[in-house]
Amino acid sequence: MSWSVSTVIKHKHTDIGLQESLDVLNALVASGNDQAAKERDEQLQAATEAFFRILANGGTLDNAEEISVSFSGHANVDHKKVPEWADEYISISCYVKKYRE
Repeated sequence: MSWSVSTVIKHKHTDIGLQESLDVLNALVASGNDQAAKERDEQLQAATEAFFRILANGGTLDNAEEISVSFSGHANVDHKKVPEWADEYISISCYVKKYRE
C-alpha cells in the first residue's frame, strides 16, 4: 500500500524549536488506504525519526527558517512480499524553502 505525507516546518535550531518540529512531524497522518495501516504507520514513524535526526544534527539545515518535508513509501502486510504489490520502501525528501536573513 503506497502512502505519502508532506508539510512545511518553521525551523528554530533550539531545544524548544526542535521539540516543536518533532510535534509537527508526529502529528502527520499519511494518505493512502488502510490495507497495511500498521505497517504504513511503522514506516512513517521510522521516516519521522530519521528526518528528526538530520534536523537535530544541524549543519546543513541550521540556516533554514522554513523546511519543506515529504515522506512517502510502500508498505506490505506483515512487511512481507505480496504478489502483485510493489516491494517496500521509504523515501524522505526535504528542501530549504526559506533561509534565515
